[in-house]
Amino acid sequence: GLPAGYAPPPSRDSTESGAKVEPREGTLKVLHPHNKRLRIVDLAFTPDARHLVTISAMPDTTITYWRWEIEKAISTHDVNLPITRLQVNPKNSHQISLSGPNYMRFWDYSPNDHSLRENASVFPLKQEKQTNIVDHCWLLEEAFLCAATRDGHIHLFEDGEFRQDIDVRAVIAKDESVGPKALEREQAKALAKMMGGEGPTALAEPPPVLLLSLATWGQGFVVGGDQGYLGVFKVDQRCQVEPFGTFRMPGEEAMLHCMSASAEDTQLAILSCTQVAALAGDAASSTGGFPRPSRSNSVVGGGGALGPSGNASQVSLERPTGSDPGRSWALSYFPVGQADLAGTGQLEVFRPIVPMGVHSGPITGVATCSARRTLATCGSDMSLKVWSYPDEDMADMADAYSSEMSIKVSTCEKPRSLAMHPLGFQVAVILEDTLRVFHVTTQQATRTLFDLPLKHPGDVAYSNAGTLLAVTSNSDVILVDPWKGVLVHVFSGSGGHLSFVNQVTFSEDDKMLLSCSAAPSGAIYGWEMESDAKERSFEHVAKGTDYAGFCHDFRRNLVVAVTRPEGHLRMTSHLSSVCVELEA
Repeated sequence: GLPAGYAPPPSRDSTESGAKVEPREGTLKVLHPHNKRLRIVDLAFTPDARHLVTISAMPDTTITYWRWEIEKAISTHDVNLPITRLQVNPKNSHQISLSGPNYMRFWDYSPNDHSLRENASVFPLKQEKQTNIVDHCWLLEEAFLCAATRDGHIHLFEDGEFRQDIDVRAVIAKDESVGPKALEREQAKALAKMMGGEGPTALAEPPPVLLLSLATWGQGFVVGGDQGYLGVFKVDQRCQVEPFGTFRMPGEEAMLHCMSASAEDTQLAILSCTQVAALAGDAASSTGGFPRPSRSNSVVGGGGALGPSGNASQVSLERPTGSDPGRSWALSYFPVGQADLAGTGQLEVFRPIVPMGVHSGPITGVATCSARRTLATCGSDMSLKVWSYPDEDMADMADAYSSEMSIKVSTCEKPRSLAMHPLGFQVAVILEDTLRVFHVTTQQATRTLFDLPLKHPGDVAYSNAGTLLAVTSNSDVILVDPWKGVLVHVFSGSGGHLSFVNQVTFSEDDKMLLSCSAAPSGAIYGWEMESDAKERSFEHVAKGTDYAGFCHDFRRNLVVAVTRPEGHLRMTSHLSSVCVELEA
């Protein structure tokens, strides 16, 4: 992440000849902290773009001041506190600001002795220890400092002196006392009264909004919180703050963890997350049905490395991991430059950057469609997504890569793998004990074509003509008609494998169905598809070998397989031992 507009310094030869030097693409520098195990949670460029400042996570929490052009750390200092935000004063390259739970301080860098010195808290010490600062930012034009606290307050400072305290919750209450939000609540109260005012129809009063993130834009700052809250504020030269709009993301369940305004202040990019309903019951039950964010696993570094223009050139944040499966992440746009029109409903607000969203956890399966520029993915978030991609001539066009469909495949089972019909009409998904086949049309019309209960299913594949579907179940290989959902043939017992089947596939000409199995049998079998008896026409057995996967050359009738855990490649033919083996 380089500052906006930065170009590498020209070489001596190009400077003397007057030749124009173009910025290079790809990695320009790689900076190596002294402690290789440091996890960087935030970073920022100085306004003159000569230095880069980074902060690492606990337990050390080290500030590092870099001369990034020569890849040298010129100053470090341990903080030993859980810092969640680092910023550089836009008017002073030698002053940085750090914040976190119960901590908000300025640090000064001395170019003379390359030391870093901590200053006194901008809050009274007692207040600092009682205040959970979740984020802070600089208002670039006047160098005011804004600090957001979890309990709904924005504190403004100028030259380290306190100037103003904005009660965001009071602003929300005032803005939502009129307009569509107030009407919605009145209608809900009337309905609850008609139904008796008790039980499931009773209106639960939402808890106060918790603030989570803060960002600057050209005329002030924006603040994000839980319950889908986004607030836009203007700040003038006298540090007078004017609320410019209160907005809620659809559903009012999202937590806004990170925001960044575009260079021209027309759009605000927002990273938000929502609790997955099936996993959020405990969090919601204690707050009257409204899930609350947890600081322990929230995104803590929501800012970007700021260049001289003050625009975020790279978002730096603690990445969500697979250990937090209860959250679904999304990126969206908000027209911050036209927030006044957005409040009237004349503009589309919270427009998703990826319309159908992305997976919020590990992707467990990918399948392509041979007749269309389409692929399907499934993930641990229990969703199935279908994507389209362009040819080479259209790759640079806007929206060339797009998501076409996103559906939940199950409410409790994570998909393991999938296969896509060669014409794109169907997607077959392997669940824990079911093969589920979807008829794919549009987002609204896509439906489950049929379910096939199986014991320990492993892999699935369509024939290249799309007339047959093969699926594994323990040591069996089952052949199904994908349109009628009826059984065609089962390869089992003496006619099949003796151990768990890892992969199944059809030859390119659809004349053979092949599969490989794990140890102890370690077999690769192929069966003729054109005969009624479906006799075995390819056989290779290497007892004790675990074949994880393979590919087949139908012209030479050769198979190349990979073993695990060794990772060796083996090429073999029908009724032969290993012809060629390449060790990992």
